[in-house]
Amino acid sequence: MGRISKRLLLRKNRSSLSTKASLGLAIFVGTADSGRSQESWPNWRGPNGNGVSLTATPPTHWDATDVVWKSPITGEGSSTPIVWDNQIFVLSALKIEKNDPSADATPMRVNRDNSFGEDWERPSMRGLTRSLSVDPDRPGVREGFRDDRSGGKRSNPRPSDLYQFLVSSFDLSTGARNWQVTVAEEVPHEGGHETNNFASCSPLTDGKNIFVCWGSRGIFCLDMKGTLVWSVDLGLKITSWQFGEGASAAYHKGVLIVPWDHEADSYLFALNAVNGDLNWKISRPEQTHWATPVITEVDGQAQVIVNGRRVRSYDLTDGSLLWECAGQTENTVPTPVIHNGNAIVMSGYRNNACYSISLLSRGNVSDNPKFIRWQYNHNAPYVPSPTLYRDNLFFLNENQNFLTCLNASTGKPVYAIERIEGLGVIYASLGAADGHVYVVDRSGKTAVINADENGKVIAINDLTDDELFDASPVFVNDRILLRSNNHLYCIGKKERASTE
Repeated sequence: MGRISKRLLLRKNRSSLSTKASLGLAIFVGTADSGRSQESWPNWRGPNGNGVSLTATPPTHWDATDVVWKSPITGEGSSTPIVWDNQIFVLSALKIEKNDPSADATPMRVNRDNSFGEDWERPSMRGLTRSLSVDPDRPGVREGFRDDRSGGKRSNPRPSDLYQFLVSSFDLSTGARNWQVTVAEEVPHEGGHETNNFASCSPLTDGKNIFVCWGSRGIFCLDMKGTLVWSVDLGLKITSWQFGEGASAAYHKGVLIVPWDHEADSYLFALNAVNGDLNWKISRPEQTHWATPVITEVDGQAQVIVNGRRVRSYDLTDGSLLWECAGQTENTVPTPVIHNGNAIVMSGYRNNACYSISLLSRGNVSDNPKFIRWQYNHNAPYVPSPTLYRDNLFFLNENQNFLTCLNASTGKPVYAIERIEGLGVIYASLGAADGHVYVVDRSGKTAVINADENGKVIAINDLTDDELFDASPVFVNDRILLRSNNHLYCIGKKERASTE
């Protein structure tokens, strides 16, 4: 394969950079509590919270003949699978019957629990008329709205179908399904984005239980055999333009963090992972965002970092605000990554923002060069989260096949907006393992790129199946897992002559 077509912007971009030296801090990124997490994939961004496996040696070249197994998934979805030991856990939504289209589509909820007790008040639905020209049947959506930018499009009509929301376990070795359980049945209250579905958030595990934070569907804890341990109902999210939900939860040392940014009262929830009890909830002055939090421990203090129009860091113990920084775009989606005592946060909807912010920040540091290590306001991603590998930050421009690599310490480009020939629109987040960066487009084509300063594309792999691939790649042992809307693929190594 040829090198990415070169379009370096070093001269143009250096003028926008301000750099500071990184501080040496004791950093731990929250994930499962067991050392086995490095050999597993306990949450959607993997054991290190950045899409990277430090132990896996996945294949770099494959086609349909290299598929070790391919298993059908009941229903559809785009959430990223997680892996613990020999189990793969997958979420999906199955339409089970057609209701009267003229009937009221008020959500019907089955087998739902509320573990907070009688004093619990669900989030208010105030503020639903923020948008102009509101369609009364679709609050928060402007009539005739269409966005033709990268992946924008429009929202679906409010559904009248009943859905089952499923959690399934598959055997990593064989692809056989171990079990499948229905955690909720209801008619969703929003149609979702035209390219989205009702299973786009991802589960996580602490190695003992599986946590499924399905937003409006509920928060569920299952044991490793699929038995419900507890569930909590936080109410309904009303998303901007009815684009639907997608943010996943985060976990650290027995605490589950659930983001709840929407068009009514927004909150951040901390739940006791043992029983679902509410530890605390903090009001957030934000509207709809789809960013999953990241939790990192700095000198013994755990910080919960949440992207939004302002990036905010909260103390995991009580939810108190530690620091905040303005400058992000609207509709934030990418999850922050942690590097050498700094949080790197970015967003790219109709603008570009990428900041490296010291984890020692306190208060509002929006214009404080002491705590903002560097900025790079170009080529930022809209949907796909970046990956941080070997001190380099890799990310896409919007949802397009243009790759940028920055030195994560300085923010200076190694290369910028390099076109990856052969790929189309991309929603999956980037991943990296064994010296390579992996980029999966919506057709399932996967680019494998050397994770060095040359950025050479060594393969464009195609499964040639007519399916949608929006889940992020998962690396375990010598395998890569790819999830389409209807199937789970396990791909192994194939011996061949080197082309590198």
